[in-house]
Amino acid sequence: KAISVPHRFDKSAEGDDYAQFKKENEYWLPDFCLYMALREHFNNRAWNRWGTDIAF
Repeated sequence: KAISVPHRFDKSAEGDDYAQFKKENEYWLPDFCLYMALREHFNNRAWNRWGTDIAF
């Protein structure tokens, strides 16, 4: 599943706004995407309830 983003940054638009958003936020966006994917995997439970095997 894709992570939802605000409409103006919708990847399907692939406009200048989206490209600029990615460039300006490249320092944190990959980590946030990983967090969101893991959170979904763990049924939206708080990160501290995921279990010790996922901790790093």
